[in-house]
Amino acid sequence: MDSERITVTYRELRGLMQDLKHIGAHNVTSGRPRGLTGKRHLQQLVEAYEPFREDGVLPASYEVVYGHAWSPLNKHSAAGGNEVLLTDLEQ
Repeated sequence: MDSERITVTYRELRGLMQDLKHIGAHNVTSGRPRGLTGKRHLQQLVEAYEPFREDGVLPASYEVVYGHAWSPLNKHSAAGGNEVLLTDLEQ
């Protein structure tokens, strides 16, 4: 397993919100309101995010987690499953 943190910056919150929408991110909380977000709520979101502004831009951090695993084809292999014999593939 490995991971890295990527921080992307935006001049305006609207750009961040558009990017989130384009990647398919959405709120899946079961108790969330189902209607459209009103102007008042959006203004509250802008006001809550503004304190994070640094050097004129708003940061958005993503953590990317990489995982890699192996599974032996022949679980009874004496070599620990790292070597695959042609006979293993024919079974």
